[in-house]
Amino acid sequence: MDVAGQHFHSALPSLFEAIADATFVAIDFEFSGIPPKSPKDGPRGKPSLQQRYEENKLAAEKYHILQMGITCVGENNYRGEYVVRPYNFNLRPGVDKGMNITRDSTYSNDGMGEP
Repeated sequence: MDVAGQHFHSALPSLFEAIADATFVAIDFEFSGIPPKSPKDGPRGKPSLQQRYEENKLAAEKYHILQMGITCVGENNYRGEYVVRPYNFNLRPGVDKGMNITRDSTYSNDGMGEP
């Protein structure tokens, strides 16, 4: 579900219920740039949760957060399937000029695909 500003408050009860009923919740951010991968990856090149947190923190300090996604995943044991409830929040990347905060907006040709 795309949650726009004018629907934010009316979507909250549904979101809170989905979080409460979920087996697990995934959180995702879309930034205005791509942070480099950490050279300190854990075993088999997979970063630890702490490393992922630090990478996302650095990205949030450097780039605009354009979108946040929350996906609530539950299990329907009777039917033997997962129930997925995604919520997408498009964010306004502007920052109050009085806060003296700057963010980068970048793009990569690698992310654009082949013409």
